[in-house]
Amino acid sequence: MESTNALGVPRQHEPATIVDIKVSTGDSVAKQAPLLVYEHKVKYDPASAESQDRDLLKALNKSVDSDGYVNKREFLRTPFEGSVA
Repeated sequence: MESTNALGVPRQHEPATIVDIKVSTGDSVAKQAPLLVYEHKVKYDPASAESQDRDLLKALNKSVDSDGYVNKREFLRTPFEGSVA
């Protein structure tokens, strides 16, 4: 039996911007397949373990906005198997 499911960006990542759509109407998708790429803002924490990497720190310092946020990209993956309608 066919069913329809809707997916959304996790609430803690809102507001988000869709950057790229990875599927088209009629495509078959497997569980955990990426459907789209979205971008959201996260607070930059210079004390985090990630920030101890010098090259990463240099890249982040260029992309940190005036409020201390950086844009982070993530995949929205499907928990279902089926086709895109």
